[in-house]
Amino acid sequence: MWSDGYRSRRGRRIPFLFWSTPCAVIALVLIGYGRGIGAGVYTTFAGSALEDLRAAVTLAALCVS
Repeated sequence: MWSDGYRSRRGRRIPFLFWSTPCAVIALVLIGYGRGIGAGVYTTFAGSALEDLRAAVTLAALCVS
């Protein structure tokens, strides 16, 4: 609704898409690499003592992204 009343040189929707699209693309790429990021964080900080913790760290990486 806010973009309906917004008027700029580039139109009504382009300024809003210009800022939101890169954030969405970065989030989608991070979700794709979530398992690798979670495994990397797990091995860096927790070692390999508890395998159950690995799933939790991977889930946390996916939630953050």
